Amino acid sequence: MIRKFPFTKYFRDYSDTLLEQYHPDIVLQLFPDHSLARLIRQWNRPYIGVVLTDYSIHGNWFHDNVDTYFFAHEEISEIARPFVSAQAEVVISGIPIRPQFHIQDSPQNLSKNRPYILFATGGRGVFPHLRRAILIARRVFPNHAVYVMCGRNEVMLHQVKGFAVNDPGIHGLPFVNNVSSWLRGASFAVIKPGGVTVSECLASHYPMVMYHPQQGQEANNAAFMKRIGAADIARNSEEFYTILERMKSSSQRTEMAFACATVARPDAAKRIVEHALQRLKIR
Repeated sequence: MIRKFPFTKYFRDYSDTLLEQYHPDIVLQLFPDHSLARLIRQWNRPYIGVVLTDYSIHGNWFHDNVDTYFFAHEEISEIARPFVSAQAEVVISGIPIRPQFHIQDSPQNLSKNRPYILFATGGRGVFPHLRRAILIARRVFPNHAVYVMCGRNEVMLHQVKGFAVNDPGIHGLPFVNNVSSWLRGASFAVIKPGGVTVSECLASHYPMVMYHPQQGQEANNAAFMKRIGAADIARNSEEFYTILERMKSSSQRTEMAFACATVARPDAAKRIVEHALQRLKIR
């Protein structure tokens, strides 16, 4: 029997208790909990799968008691080879995103009367130098509106509404569920390059400008997307202005959109679950 049980940020402390309470057949983790490395490999041990949600690798994400690692891309799995134990299986699945990104419908211009650039800041609403970046976007694309997805950050939403007092082409959006529609309707997206946000843009087949990525996973995600031609990276305001000037070219955006389509895996969650169930059946 397959049981679903809640994993929280306290899973490391309570993993033994949870395993004892729920007796799961499958454990799927977004990053490995090293407390599971203590489990003895025997027939009744749960199947352990680790889903890595970045286009990046860190040695701390691996231990020897994992049955399957699910990677975002073949290139990332090759980088990870030195860290993957001999008995672990490697599957290229993509990064799980919401079902709404599975449907390749026609793009919708949700601003209704003009093209727009979408700033995607993630669910927590974090974006460096936001006002400066918005003003540059409006200067380079004066005929485009700018929509900022502020997530659950009410302070950011209030700031964006303040910017709009002097420029009605600027709009703030609170947390919205129809992210796919907003991405597909945009000319391009300016994003903070978290693994999930990047994967949503790939599934939407829309070019990305990565603004000021932080060192670590964000910088690695951005570098990978630039390498495959799906995005460009602006590390400062001057680079951002130069990149936006290039983004005026429709052929440039078309090439980037094609690169997004070639690596997008919007059905990653389905692939992962189906693979885990099949491995359990074999066991």
